[in-house]
Amino acid sequence: MTDARRALFALGAVVCLIVVASALPAADPRLDPPGTDGGDVVAGQWDAGERNTTDPAQQAADASTDEQPSDDETDTERDIQVSGSPVPGTRLTVRTESPDPFDTNTITVDDDVVGDTDPFGNLDVPVPYAEEMTIGIRGEETSRTVDIETNATIYEQSPAVPNGTLSITASVETEPVPGAVVTVDGERAGSTDSEGDATVPLPPSAGPVEIGVERGPVTAERVVDVPDPTVSFATPMLFPGFPAHVVVSADGAPVRDARVEIGGESAATTGGDGRAMVWLPVEDSATVRATVGTESATTTVGNLYFRLAAVVVIVPGLVIGGVLTYLKLAALRQRRRAEGVVAVFVGLAGVLEGLSGAIGRLRRSLADWPKAVASIGRPSLSGLGGWRLPALGTAIAMPSLGGIAASLPSFGSLRDAVSGSPNNSSTSSLGPNRLVAWLNGDESEEADDAVEEPTDTDEPAVSLTPREEIRAAWHAFVDRLDVGRRETVTPGTVARRAIRDGFPADSVRRLLAVVREVEYGGREPSPDRVASARAAAGDLITFEEDEADPPRAEDGSTGGSGE
Repeated sequence: MTDARRALFALGAVVCLIVVASALPAADPRLDPPGTDGGDVVAGQWDAGERNTTDPAQQAADASTDEQPSDDETDTERDIQVSGSPVPGTRLTVRTESPDPFDTNTITVDDDVVGDTDPFGNLDVPVPYAEEMTIGIRGEETSRTVDIETNATIYEQSPAVPNGTLSITASVETEPVPGAVVTVDGERAGSTDSEGDATVPLPPSAGPVEIGVERGPVTAERVVDVPDPTVSFATPMLFPGFPAHVVVSADGAPVRDARVEIGGESAATTGGDGRAMVWLPVEDSATVRATVGTESATTTVGNLYFRLAAVVVIVPGLVIGGVLTYLKLAALRQRRRAEGVVAVFVGLAGVLEGLSGAIGRLRRSLADWPKAVASIGRPSLSGLGGWRLPALGTAIAMPSLGGIAASLPSFGSLRDAVSGSPNNSSTSSLGPNRLVAWLNGDESEEADDAVEEPTDTDEPAVSLTPREEIRAAWHAFVDRLDVGRRETVTPGTVARRAIRDGFPADSVRRLLAVVREVEYGGREPSPDRVASARAAAGDLITFEEDEADPPRAEDGSTGGSGE
């Protein structure tokens, strides 16, 4: 055996000795050693005390006497513990204390055996429908009395209506009371089921009703208020000679099997939802009466003809007017959007065309430079006094930047065409000759001339809409008057000034009328109006001041609203 094994063996022996020593009972210091009467211990007395010197018959008698319990031990009651709420229909847990482990006891409730405890002394016992219960141990006088909760509560599960039924639930705390007798105003009306529920009839009249529940000592009472019935129409859309739905209710709850009358004649009976359909008379008012048991309710509706007129005339008119207005606004918005898009592309095309022409002219000018340089004279070297610098300014034909800039279309006209403002000039890019020709309808001739004799100041033709043509004519006339800050001046003011300056009054009024009709009156720019505006503007632009009429006072034809 190795040293390690010897050490483990010794350690195990020590542990075993400790376990055995702890298991042995300790000596009671209060006991005297054998053979002593409280004096000192004498040597050898322990051995003498161990010898049995008593008669065996005496020992048997003493043993039988020790086994019989004394009067004090017989009178001692064992404790009975109860856990749980003593509610009828539930179970309580009973626990008994036994001196012997795993010993069972038979438990009784009101002297009736209910079962034996488990090895731990526990047993669940039922709680009877009584005021109290006595728990005991059979064969012993140990017992305990427990008070039982007997106050029940009634809960309403449905609304109360006259001549209807009421659903209730009876319970003690949260435990239902099954098999209980239910009474209505002291008369038996039914009994509760296993869940403590019951349905009882209500009287045909409104008022308080006393509901009672009883099972032995467990009782409950509740006073239920039965409300008066009411009748009303389900919708305000009521018309003479048309069907209508009525609703009969009691405190918001629908009333079933209510009899509905209209004009004193029975019309219908309500269903489970409290509704019924009746036909209204061909009159301006109607009265409906609902009867429930001995209770009744009435309601009257008037102005039936007015309701019919409102629906037949006013509502369709509003609907049609709204639809037409929407369609008109949608079409106007679409047209303006289309005009704006077209104007943008037309203006962009004009810009690109003008830029292309300018680049072409610049290229041609650059191509002529060698000829200009060759025409420069050589300086004379005959003497310093005869030295002269060449006239480069007249010899070199530089491209005209002014001509290039003039060839570009007016960006302001593009903006004005898109914005559509009548107070902004859109003809600043048109030359005077072309503008007069355009107003007189000679655009084709001018275009032909432009093709035959191209110059650096030619401008691309601008495609204008009828509305833009009228605006161009007006702004050409305003340019002739040299009006400052035209954005703040009304057309009427411009017309009065022109008449004061001697311009033909008829042409001024004709052009002013067209502008007012199109820009402020919402009229369409028809071809006749465009032609009239062109003619009037042409007369005013070509008018010479020496032909002016004598100044005269303003007349009301150009005043108006001051537009």
